[in-house]
Amino acid sequence: MATYALKDTNNTIVNIIVLDDPASWQAPAGQSLIPDQGYDIGGLLVGGVYTPPQRPSAPPISQPLVPQSVTPRQARLALLGAGLLDKVTAAVTAIGGPTLITWEYASAFDRQDPLILQLGSSLNMTPAQIDQLFVTASTL
Repeated sequence: MATYALKDTNNTIVNIIVLDDPASWQAPAGQSLIPDQGYDIGGLLVGGVYTPPQRPSAPPISQPLVPQSVTPRQARLALLGAGLLDKVTAAVTAIGGPTLITWEYASAFDRQDPLILQLGSSLNMTPAQIDQLFVTASTL
């Protein structure tokens, strides 16, 4: 038994097969049988020069999904860990009114809430930095 490659009229390796007697086997129309020399399906063999097929690149490392909301406990722990809790508390206290009530009594903080956007802006945080705080908070 021996291993053979089938190549088509475009010089692409389309299959690898094992045959006992290649003389008794006929390749499909438009394909030719050649001794396999470690070829891979999809590779090209042109003028005796073999080019392996291109392998797909590794998928990009996925970024964690940004949660749409976190609990106040999670938010405060994330802010504490980032060294921002005192700054946020001071900013919320300075704003007062509905912002202070929301900060103190909300059952969840939504990522797109105007309060979050306002606080992030007042602390000169980028949207990506706020997203990262939400990702961190969701793990606490």
